[in-house]
Amino acid sequence: MASRSDLRARERRPGPGLPDRGLLATQTARLDRPWLPWALLALLLVAGGAFLYRSGHDQIFWYDEWEFLLGRNGHSVSTFLRPHNEHLSLVPVVVYKLLRATFGIDGYGPYRLVLVLLDVLSAGLLFVYAQRRVGPWLALGAAALFLFLGPAWEVMLWPFQIAWVAALASGLGALLFLDRGDRLGEVGASVLLLVALASTGLGVAIAGGVLVEVLWRNDRLRRLWIPGIPLLLYLAWNLGYSESHFSRRTLPDVPAFIADAAASSASALVGLAGPVIPLSENSLAWGRPLAVVAVVVLAWRLVQIGTVTPRMAMLLASLVGFWILTAVGRAGFAFTPPYSSRYVYVGGAFALLIVIELLRGVAIGRTAAILLGAALAVALVANLGALRDASRYLRERSAIRASNLGTIEMTRDTVDPGFSPAPFILASTYLAAVADYGSPAFSPAQIAGASEEARASADDNLVKIHKLALTPAGRPATGGSPPVVEGSSGGSVSTARSCVTLTPSVYRSALVKPGLDVGVPAGGLVLRASGGPADLALRRFATAFPAAPFGTLSPGGGATLRIPADRASQPWHVHIAPAGRVSACAAGGPAA
Repeated sequence: MASRSDLRARERRPGPGLPDRGLLATQTARLDRPWLPWALLALLLVAGGAFLYRSGHDQIFWYDEWEFLLGRNGHSVSTFLRPHNEHLSLVPVVVYKLLRATFGIDGYGPYRLVLVLLDVLSAGLLFVYAQRRVGPWLALGAAALFLFLGPAWEVMLWPFQIAWVAALASGLGALLFLDRGDRLGEVGASVLLLVALASTGLGVAIAGGVLVEVLWRNDRLRRLWIPGIPLLLYLAWNLGYSESHFSRRTLPDVPAFIADAAASSASALVGLAGPVIPLSENSLAWGRPLAVVAVVVLAWRLVQIGTVTPRMAMLLASLVGFWILTAVGRAGFAFTPPYSSRYVYVGGAFALLIVIELLRGVAIGRTAAILLGAALAVALVANLGALRDASRYLRERSAIRASNLGTIEMTRDTVDPGFSPAPFILASTYLAAVADYGSPAFSPAQIAGASEEARASADDNLVKIHKLALTPAGRPATGGSPPVVEGSSGGSVSTARSCVTLTPSVYRSALVKPGLDVGVPAGGLVLRASGGPADLALRRFATAFPAAPFGTLSPGGGATLRIPADRASQPWHVHIAPAGRVSACAAGGPAA
C-alpha cells in the first residue's frame, strides 16, 4: 500500500507525456489478457451504436433542424457564421448542408448516423482518456455509463445535438493531445479547441478550461498560444455576429441554476433521475442530496491529495464555467431549465472526468469493484429505460410533425406561402425544399394510418390552412343529394329533397344529448337551426371529433360551410350538437 505522501507526489507530477496511471492501472496492466478490455470496448461501441441508431427509427426533422435546412440556403459568409440561439454553429451548419446536398431530406437515417458515430467516438475517447489514468476496467465502466446516459436523451437521439457532441468530442481529443506533451500534441489540441468553439457555446467553456490549465503550469507563457489562438478567433466572430440575451435580471438565478444542474447530472449518473418524459424536476429529488455528497467527497479528496493539478483545475473551471455561462444566458428561459438533457450530458461528462482524476492512484479492492459493478449495472438498466421512453416520445412527436407537413403538401395549390405549422418552417420555403431535396412528410394514406393525435393535429392544420368558417346567409341555395347521415342521437332523423333534419326527442335524457353526424358533400353544406343554437365540430382524418366546437350556428338563420378541394381524397365530416331542431342540406353550386 502506497503512503499518502507517495500518492500526493504522483498527483503533483506535471511532466510531459502520459499522466501517471496510478496503482489500479499498474495492477490491471499485468492482466494475462490485456486485450480483453479493448475487445469489450469494441463490442460496447458497436452494440451501443446499433442500439442508439435503432432507437431513433421512425423520426423526422424537428424544431431547430429546420433552421439549418430551410434558413441557411446559399454560401455567403453570414450563412455559415450567423449565430443560432447565440451559438457559433459553423460545424453543424456545414454538416447539415452537406447531408442535405448528398442525401436530401426525405430520409432521416444519414443525419441520425452522424450523431450515433459522434456519440460512439466520444465514448471511445473517454475510455482512452480514462484507461491511462485509472486502468481499462474503470475506464470501460465510465464509457458504458456515458454512452447510455439516458437522461441526456436529446444528445443521444436527436441529430440536431451533433453540435454538443462534436464540441465535447473535440474537447476530449484536445485533452489527449495535451497529454502528449510535444509540439504535435499542442497543435492538435489548438485545432480541436477551434472545432469545439465552432460547434456550440460549450466550446467556450472547454477552451476557457484549457486556458486555466495552461496558466496553472510553470511553462504557461510557452503554451499560452494553444487556447489563445482559438479564443482570439472566437472573440473576432463574437464582435461581428454575437447576439447576446444577457440580462442582469438573471444574475440572482445563477446559483440556483448551477445547484440544480449539478443535482440533475448527479442523479443521471447513478440512474436515479426518474422519468425523463415529460421534462420535469424529477431528477432533483435524489440529485440534490447526491450533489451535496459529491461536493463533500471532492473537497475531502482534494485535501487528501494536497494539491489541485492543472488538469483538475481545467475540468473544474470548464464545468463551473459552462454552468455560469448557461445560467447567465438561459436562466430566464422556461424551456431550458437546468435539468434539460443537453445540460445533463455536459455535466455528466465532466463529472466522470473529475471522478477519473480523483481516482488516480487509488487501489480498488475486490469488494469495492463488485459494488461498483453492481451500481453500474443498476444505473445502466435505469438509463436504458429512459432512452426507451425518449425514443417512444420522439416517434410519437415525429408522426405529428410528418402529418402536419403532409397537410402543406396536399394543399400546395392553395396554402398561404406564409403559413407556419411549426417554428422555422414556412410553407413557401418548405415546398421549395421538397421540390429540390425530397419530402419527409406523410402522404394522406399515411396520415390516415397514423396515431389519433397525429390525425387530429392534421385536421387542425387543415382547418387553419383552408381558413374554414361558417358563412352566414339568409336563404342560401341548396340542391343535389342529401348529405350522408353517419350517426345520430337524442332525436329522430328525416330526409326531404337535399336535406336531412334532426328533431330532438320530446323526452330528453341527460345521458344522451341530441347530435347529428353527416359527411360534407363536395359542394358544401347549408345549415339551419331553430329553437336554439347548434355547435359544430369538424374532422377529416381523426376518428373522433374535437371537444372544442369549430363554430356555432345561430338559431333562426342559415349558414354555409364550404371546404376547398385539395390533393387528398379523404372526405370531411361534421358533428352538429343542437339545442333544438337542425337541418343540414347539400349546398347548390360548385365548391369555393
